[in-house]
Amino acid sequence: MKKNEFMNFVGIDVSKQTLDAVFVFDREINQSVHHQFSNDERGIKKLFGVLEKKKGVSKENTLLCLENTGLYGRRLSVTASENAWFVWVETPVTILRSMGLQRGKNDKVDAKRIAQYAMKNDEKAKQWEAPRKEVAILRQLLNPREALVKGLKGLMVSMNEQKETGSKELAQMMKETTAGTLKAMKNDIKKIEQAMAELIKNDTSLANLFKLLNMANAPPSGG
Repeated sequence: MKKNEFMNFVGIDVSKQTLDAVFVFDREINQSVHHQFSNDERGIKKLFGVLEKKKGVSKENTLLCLENTGLYGRRLSVTASENAWFVWVETPVTILRSMGLQRGKNDKVDAKRIAQYAMKNDEKAKQWEAPRKEVAILRQLLNPREALVKGLKGLMVSMNEQKETGSKELAQMMKETTAGTLKAMKNDIKKIEQAMAELIKNDTSLANLFKLLNMANAPPSGG
């Protein structure tokens, strides 16, 4: 996409419940319009309804930009992509660095900054593509695994600290009272890893992705 082919921009600040969108038509940033929509199917439909009703707006000359907020922005990104709108999902740190130090912060202000960023850097826009189904599943399995590993490490660190400080009685009590929890957490981690192993079996690219994502999150041993 070459610079200036986009004439209309939508900067979208995504949260769990809402989508704050600032619409910039004909590159007139000073005449931008703010709307807030619910972050659900109904709200997303209304957002695109605003674009579809605006004269001169087309899917070819309009760029939607939002920060990568993980799950919260996924529904919007998928819907935009499925309906052939150009949606650019950019990293928050890239937008922040581009805009420099800014005063004031709220959802409306952030949405306008995203719109400004998109208009200023539209030649760099990359159209978002949904990840392969297997990749999406792998990433979703990693989330509960990471939480379980973190919780398991926390419990074991706490028990070790009790041992090191000489509180043997308290350490033993912690070991006895958390034995069931530790065992269950380890079993759940094992089940998730088995599901991952089945998913990446005979898929080199997925195996490499898992290795990279998993490198810093190995479950603790012992206990």
